[in-house]
Amino acid sequence: TNGYALMADNSKLFLSETLEDEKDPLKNEYKHILHTVQNRGAEIIKKMQVSSALSAAEAIGQHLRDWIGDNSNHSESAFSMGILSNGNPYGVPDDLVFSFPVVRMKSTTNDEENDMIMIDSSLTINESVRRLINKTVEELLDEKSQISHLL
Repeated sequence: TNGYALMADNSKLFLSETLEDEKDPLKNEYKHILHTVQNRGAEIIKKMQVSSALSAAEAIGQHLRDWIGDNSNHSESAFSMGILSNGNPYGVPDDLVFSFPVVRMKSTTNDEENDMIMIDSSLTINESVRRLINKTVEELLDEKSQISHLL
């Protein structure tokens, strides 16, 4: 499987395949979507003349709903979550908080059922996606080095 975006009509948009397909007429549109997502904070500030804090607050709320299991949209499917990278299967260096595809799993310990969030390691990472991951890793490592004196 490849990573995908779930569209409003519940169809799956496989970005990794699309970015590799030179003949795809929408390839530039997908690249534009990726660029927009990567620069959304600056765009919000530019257009609304206010901080992107509200957008960040909404994302935090969604993340917390996912984390505590209060989101029926993700009951059986993979979703994205920023978690510590230690021991991940995608080659991201340890000690970074990184957004990974995760799944919610049921676990039973001492006759008590619990939810666990685990990285979904079933995704195939092609060269285009690998480049995007590597770029993000470089940015995170740079940010980490800039604040290392505070840690």
